[in-house]
Amino acid sequence: VGGFTQENAVILKASLFDPDPNISPSNTRRLRAEFEVVLVGESFTGTGQNVRRGPVEIFDGSAPIITQINATGLIKGQDYKWRVRAENVDDGIFSEWVEFGNNSTSAADFRISTAEDLSIATNKTNVDIGETITLTVDARDGSNLIDPSYRGTVNFTSTAGAVILPANYAYSAGDAGTHDFTNELIFLEAGTFTVTATDLLDSALSDTTVDITVNPPATPPSPTDTPVPSVSPTSGPTPTTGPSPTPGPTSVVSSPVPTTPGDPTCQEDPLQLKCLVPVEIYNVRVDVADTNDQAVICWDTNIETIGYIDYGLNDPGIYTDSTDVETAYKVTDHCQTLTNLMEDSAYIFKITATAPTSLYDIYESAFSTGKEIIDIIPVACIEVNPNSYVLNDQNTVELPFTTAGEANCTVFYGSNADQLDYTYAEEGQSLSHNLIMDLDNVQGTDLVYKIECSVLIGDSEEDYTSCEANGVIPLFKLPETGEVDSEVGIPWWLALLPATGVGLVNLISYPRWILYAIAWIKDRKKEQAWGVIYDAKKNTPVIFASVKLYQGNKFIKEVITGREGKYGFVANQGQYKIIVDHPDYDTYIEDVTIEKEEGMAARDIALRSRQAENVNKKQVDKNWREKLRENLSKLNSILVVVGFTLSVIITIISPSLYNFIVILFYVAQFIILFLLSLRNKRHWGYVYNVATKGRIPGAFVRVFSPEENRQLDVQMSDKEGRYGFLLEEGEYDVSASKMGYQFTGRDMKNVVSKDGNNFLHTQIKKGQSMNNPIGLEPNSNSTGAVESTSSSNNQPRAFT
Repeated sequence: VGGFTQENAVILKASLFDPDPNISPSNTRRLRAEFEVVLVGESFTGTGQNVRRGPVEIFDGSAPIITQINATGLIKGQDYKWRVRAENVDDGIFSEWVEFGNNSTSAADFRISTAEDLSIATNKTNVDIGETITLTVDARDGSNLIDPSYRGTVNFTSTAGAVILPANYAYSAGDAGTHDFTNELIFLEAGTFTVTATDLLDSALSDTTVDITVNPPATPPSPTDTPVPSVSPTSGPTPTTGPSPTPGPTSVVSSPVPTTPGDPTCQEDPLQLKCLVPVEIYNVRVDVADTNDQAVICWDTNIETIGYIDYGLNDPGIYTDSTDVETAYKVTDHCQTLTNLMEDSAYIFKITATAPTSLYDIYESAFSTGKEIIDIIPVACIEVNPNSYVLNDQNTVELPFTTAGEANCTVFYGSNADQLDYTYAEEGQSLSHNLIMDLDNVQGTDLVYKIECSVLIGDSEEDYTSCEANGVIPLFKLPETGEVDSEVGIPWWLALLPATGVGLVNLISYPRWILYAIAWIKDRKKEQAWGVIYDAKKNTPVIFASVKLYQGNKFIKEVITGREGKYGFVANQGQYKIIVDHPDYDTYIEDVTIEKEEGMAARDIALRSRQAENVNKKQVDKNWREKLRENLSKLNSILVVVGFTLSVIITIISPSLYNFIVILFYVAQFIILFLLSLRNKRHWGYVYNVATKGRIPGAFVRVFSPEENRQLDVQMSDKEGRYGFLLEEGEYDVSASKMGYQFTGRDMKNVVSKDGNNFLHTQIKKGQSMNNPIGLEPNSNSTGAVESTSSSNNQPRAFT
């Protein structure tokens, strides 16, 4: 709600339903949606050109129908609101109007960006083959200024035939109209080329770089071209090549790129010159079993790749099934088994082989289990371009694709084909799809995915077909995080000597520090490790509440509460805003101030049910007491400063032993609490480099239950290497991992080894937090380069 969109035309969606119990497949109704779109500040009238009708849909009494319109003619820079109602065309009955967004009449449901053009710049114009280049793409408004309202998706093309381009990228509020594609452009051939950045939905937003000269390497790898057969079965019926095969029945392809023993693999270092070559599939072999119910297809590639096979019946010529993505990169003897084949049939198949650089090759052909092969043009039931995925700054990947008919789809994804532990399911049916995958769930490896759809290929419900498609996004193309040079910390005792000598001076110079003297020595306020989101009336925790932290308009982090309603954010000193959303409660917004570096934003928050009309007196009293507790330290400050000042004055006037003891008591308390402040217990831990003591962001920290022998939670350390878990009392094992590092447990206590892996064993007592520093050692073959970081954002869409 309230998000920007780049297009002048917006797709609006709604679900249609008629509760009439007499409606059935044999007694259907025609339904239609009416949409009304107005500028913010204008009133809804229900008539005129602002009302747009959707298509007539046939409703048979089962699931609601998802209908949509394309609202065109929108004006750049304007804010819009919209609403929808259902019409029973047969009976002439209308539903009530339903407004999108559940926001105020003055708040926008969506906004049209003011971006008029894109500009692209490169940091280099003369490079060698394989040299990385950084591109910067800005959105520009009518005054040629950077336009922070741009929310489009940028796609890259080049005049070069062999090139690694940046992935598609969706701009969000965090980009503020500009984004650097750091070291993401690599040319694989010599010559003079350009690169063009274009908005995917508005081709008028486009710009091209100046000419970039690419020089050949001093000693380019040039393997000898060798003719090899592309299909060479070892047994079974002779396979027949299908239409338009790639590379063809017989072709000239490069032999495997030569390697030197001991060199890193292309998976370990994709930027080696030997790895920066186009992928080629060759020597394809098909072996059909004697029982004709399965076939083994093998192939070779010129460099390390992983692959999968899409296949289906030759008639009707649709790829409906897919094998799992291979779990290991290899050059020769890629083999996959196609199972549950039908006798006396013909099949089409498509091999996709992807290199660690994200370059890929496709080979299409056919084979028979006893039936003649028909010459057709294959169609994909699920059509996915391997490089069509979209990255953003919120650490998610959007995967757009199309289906051969109306379909409902789900994506399963993970680190490899054996660990597709995470899912994202879309709602409703469509021909065009966009599934989202959270990179926080991927453990520093390739992102492997499987799409499953129920596709309507025909006119009746009996024509639904289950289809599968697989794919992989190499780690090389995913956002990475790097090491931050910051101090891990200093031993508390180093501050003891200077603190003892300058304690009195600090006390006089900074009288606020003596607040912790008499009034706070007994019961000074403790910083909470976490807050609790709870129901204001029932005083029970609220589960599945979305708690978001913002600094200004910049989104920082989001936490979803569990069964105990807990949440907590580690944040640096500054002003922040906490927004709590839950479908059953009113949205809660509060400004918070973090008064120290690496403090905690964690206070108890009471949510009021949307059904509640008034806040009862008990809740008002409770809120008043909370405000009093929040300001208690300030009240104590005033009292203690006044008390200490009077003690000094009285001692000057009457220098008795008793008065000196009172002053010394204040000073002693200040020194003790000053030293304790240096040892202030953190409510978060951090991951650091054992060699440099710098913190490591982007490391995966996992916590395990030794008793249950299972993983409880996993987090990625933030940009300053911090992590934090909200755990119950008990014993836990903790580990950390990141590409280029290893957890050995050196210089750490309570390290245990299980099944060849090291864990930090820790015990959490009631009310405590897990705040262990975890040291990682760089691998011996690590380059030590500082990596870049990128995350992503789910942008608001004008969909309902």
